[in-house]
Amino acid sequence: MRSWEQLRKSRGQSADESAQGWEQLWKGSEKLGDDFEPNVEAGLARLKQRMAQEDMPSGRVVKMNTSTRWLRAVAAAVVLALVTWGTMTFIGGDTAPDFAWAELHTTEGETREVVLPDGSTVTMNSNTHLRYRSDLDIAEVRDIRLEGEAFFDVNRRPEQPFIIRTANVEVSVLGTSFNVRDIPGSARTEVEVASGKVGVKSLVDVTQQVVLKAEEAVVLENNVLTTYTTADRVFNGVNWRKGQLSFKNTPLEEALPQIERAYQVDLVWKTTALRNCEITGNWQEENFAAVVEILEGLTGLNVNKVAGNKYELSGSCD
Repeated sequence: MRSWEQLRKSRGQSADESAQGWEQLWKGSEKLGDDFEPNVEAGLARLKQRMAQEDMPSGRVVKMNTSTRWLRAVAAAVVLALVTWGTMTFIGGDTAPDFAWAELHTTEGETREVVLPDGSTVTMNSNTHLRYRSDLDIAEVRDIRLEGEAFFDVNRRPEQPFIIRTANVEVSVLGTSFNVRDIPGSARTEVEVASGKVGVKSLVDVTQQVVLKAEEAVVLENNVLTTYTTADRVFNGVNWRKGQLSFKNTPLEEALPQIERAYQVDLVWKTTALRNCEITGNWQEENFAAVVEILEGLTGLNVNKVAGNKYELSGSCD
């Protein structure tokens, strides 16, 4: 292969001319900026059109001078480099990650506790889907995907952030315990912290971010993050694992989905006036017949069985 010096001499070009040419090329490239992404295909098309115009104008043979030949060589070298860059970028962009996603599911009425590869523990509520990276133990970021509800007790590793993504929020932790409730089809997402600190960011509006500490919770509803203390508001993020339900001036609209989930029933509202109802009370491991009596006693509503596990609420709150 001929060296660049041999190629320059064969074309009758001095070292100064060569240096000046490269200097012009370098100065021109400075105007492009660091984020420049060349259009390789368009560049090739323009170069071919220019060469065709210069080499074959109406059948005449045109003699190229040294400068033209040199510029043609430089242009060819640049295009070759751009084509190589574009090819490598395209190939690299399609390279599959060197890990797979492990998946866990729970069915209707099933709860399940699992230990992840990094030693963290997850307790999954019913009808929950969890995905995590197969290389979770060694990954730079411990990446989790969640649909449903789960309680996490995260193994503390400051060098490996633990990130949970739902359809609506991103939860970031180093080592702590907390509950995430993001039921598919629901417009409400809840994160309740039992210990440590948790960062929560809305994926609907990324400018909305909060940091929660123990005994705090955040609700994303109507695209707004609202923070509460668990002393003022009960979310049952910890209680459900113990078969308990607790409510404290809780809107019935918020409480009913938790009751439905705990007892695998479908509670139908006959009137929207029930949205104004609130309930306060605690119960543990009662059967649903006892729950019906509690609801009727707390609210003054009528709870009637329609068919199977479907119940209808009617009347008005006292």
